[in-house]
Amino acid sequence: MELIEEIISSRRVGYRRVDPNRGSWEDMGIDTALEQPSLIYRFKKTIKFIQKTVGIESLKESKILDTGEYNPLSEWLKRSYGIAVTNTPPDMDFDNLQQDTEVLGEFDYIFAFEILEHLMNPLAFVEFLHKNLKKNGTVFLSTPFARPRFLWSRYHFTEYFPDKVEFMANKAGFEVVRYERRNVYPGSGAIYGIRPFFRAFWFERIMLFEFRKQ
Repeated sequence: MELIEEIISSRRVGYRRVDPNRGSWEDMGIDTALEQPSLIYRFKKTIKFIQKTVGIESLKESKILDTGEYNPLSEWLKRSYGIAVTNTPPDMDFDNLQQDTEVLGEFDYIFAFEILEHLMNPLAFVEFLHKNLKKNGTVFLSTPFARPRFLWSRYHFTEYFPDKVEFMANKAGFEVVRYERRNVYPGSGAIYGIRPFFRAFWFERIMLFEFRKQ
């Protein structure tokens, strides 16, 4: 425990740790991020997946945990549908080690969108999701379908095939109810370079999962 506490202390848990060269929404701000058509395109794909299981009105009346700090998706759900979420601390590799289920409470739904690929201990994270759900609660999770290494973001620790995600979910006590694989970039983005070309037409796929707590 002393080693874990030392590591956590050194990483200043609860504070943002963002590379200044990242150039993502953290740098541009939520309002500017929500003006990006490609981001809204992804959000619409995500909410469409969710709505196959639960309607907007039910979500508005539910207790929802969105893993990771407050982000453009959290704000988009609030502005577009009036859906309020509770957010975790930002670093789900270390912050969740200190979380107490009694502090967070039990949730009807948990959103875990594009978190898994950044983590060094993904099974601990999936177990954390399981602990914080009500019985028969649902997790909606997304992560990139494994691509050639040269297409990985520098911030991805690993990328997965669907059977590996399912194995982790089962190990943590979940039933995998549903899985889809979708392209989440507008096809028009392919004209601007080699990497966007691969993203649009072949490699860039997001896996969307629905897990249910058994």
